[in-house]
Amino acid sequence: MSSNFNRKIKILTDFKSKLEMFNLNKNEINKLNKKFPTIKIEFINLNKIKKEYDAEIYWGTRINDKILSKCPNLKWIHFGSVGVDKLSHKNLKNKKILISNSPGINSESVFNLAIFFLIDTTKKVLNRKNLINRLQYEKNFSECKDLDNQKIIVLGYGNIAKKLQKFSKLFNLNINFLSSRKLKMKNIINKIKFISSLKNYDTIINLLKFNEKNKNFLTKDLFDKMKKDINLILIGRLKTTSIKDLYNFLRINKKATCYLDALPDRHNKINFQKLRKLDNIFITPHVGGYFKNYWINQISIFENNLKLFINGKKIKNIIYE
Repeated sequence: MSSNFNRKIKILTDFKSKLEMFNLNKNEINKLNKKFPTIKIEFINLNKIKKEYDAEIYWGTRINDKILSKCPNLKWIHFGSVGVDKLSHKNLKNKKILISNSPGINSESVFNLAIFFLIDTTKKVLNRKNLINRLQYEKNFSECKDLDNQKIIVLGYGNIAKKLQKFSKLFNLNINFLSSRKLKMKNIINKIKFISSLKNYDTIINLLKFNEKNKNFLTKDLFDKMKKDINLILIGRLKTTSIKDLYNFLRINKKATCYLDALPDRHNKINFQKLRKLDNIFITPHVGGYFKNYWINQISIFENNLKLFINGKKIKNIIYE
């Protein structure tokens, strides 16, 4: 890759939103323009793209195969988060496009949400109505479970799971981790052992990333093997859970409790609305990755890679090339 200093580089970004978390403001743009006088940042409403765009770089979170087909000159796509499942590798196969992401950028924030939900399993105050009524609360008191008496399984063993592992040692918790990798650790188990011991777990924390192997990982077959008063903490990718099967399980098993951090998509909108009406589920609007220093960290990651890109050097955090 040769140096690009002598020509303008157009960057297509979707980081222009009413949401503070995903709004790259003018001050930040001006700082980037001063540091990189050869670039031009162009904000685009991705839903309104009707013709081809000649940007070489995409920086954001919402690009998909449809948008990709309208940007034939892209050389590098940088995701402002970890997940890149909106693009199919099949469509990238014949395109020489670098794909990078921002690993670990929101691990601490998602970890904090997981702990927040986990601690609530000891009191069950988040997803119960009529909390002001002490007698009503006591009718459900038997559903509360002290942390040190719970048997917990975490689905996935990435950065967030490793933070949970440190937390579990600090508080002497009984936690296992499901991983497809062959790791020689006592508390890491494979899928076969997970399924065979599923009936023993009090709490399941889903941190699975989305891929074809994990698509609808949690379905009726697994729900039927769980305890009827299970705690489900679902903060992994929504597509790893069958929303229809989750709804049916929670509807029947009213002593089960679910904490879900997600927004519906067009494929599960109806069942998601049904979930909202249940008393034994607490839903947050996909805010696990929100934290105050997001832009400080995000710009730092992108700037460092942009320097490498315009100097013809290999960028970091490549997940596909």
